Amino acid sequence: MSRKLDVSQENCFYLCVPLWFNPTAKNAENSGIDVYSQEKFMRSKSLFCLLLTVLVLAAIGCGDKVAVRGKVTFSDDHSPLTVGQIRFQSGTVQARGTLKSDGTYVLGTVKEKDGVPKGTYNVTIVDAMELVAKETKGGAPAIPVITPLIDPFEKKDVVVDGKQKTFDFEVERIK
Repeated sequence: MSRKLDVSQENCFYLCVPLWFNPTAKNAENSGIDVYSQEKFMRSKSLFCLLLTVLVLAAIGCGDKVAVRGKVTFSDDHSPLTVGQIRFQSGTVQARGTLKSDGTYVLGTVKEKDGVPKGTYNVTIVDAMELVAKETKGGAPAIPVITPLIDPFEKKDVVVDGKQKTFDFEVERIK
């Protein structure tokens, strides 16, 4: 036995629902949809919207990202490290930034420069290499060789909390 929708003022919320099921229906009485089907549809729609909202908020980190920037220099003469990439790693979150010609960087997680979620990170600097022409014997043309510029760099437990937004690092030059 199906119970038909009561079109009284108390149930005016359900008047638009039959139009979703049957756009040609003029009102709830001739739509042919019973109350239980409408309630089930509304419950599943509400649950879907709630789940979608939770997933979207989790994906964007609820807007808790901090715009992190800084500069990487050599410790001996304070000149900028002009090539390489800096990475902030914490569990599954990895933020990275490319070093520019003046040694500066801006971090991003999903997109370039989109910021970093608050947390504690291990910082590494990678790909700091240059192409050097090595002399060869016998007058042959020089061979290009990729040479590292810095000793391996890692700093643990760097805290990004939103109070400090600039993180500068000094690296040791390979001699």
